[in-house]
Amino acid sequence: MVSIVIGTNFYTAFGLFGVCGIMLLGLFSTYPAVKAFEKGRSFIKWYLFGFFLFPFALVSSYFIENKQS
Repeated sequence: MVSIVIGTNFYTAFGLFGVCGIMLLGLFSTYPAVKAFEKGRSFIKWYLFGFFLFPFALVSSYFIENKQS
């Protein structure tokens, strides 16, 4: 039954789960970027930081100080 969903080819399954993983990573990367943006930092820079190094960006976004104060 699972082979119907992911196909019979290994590369089909790898591509399907790989694309879904990248999409989820892109979605999750917005959280540290929004937190950093609320503290006065660049959204794009923090989004890219979160996309490539998500665990570090998540922790760092909590510990950075407000740039506006």
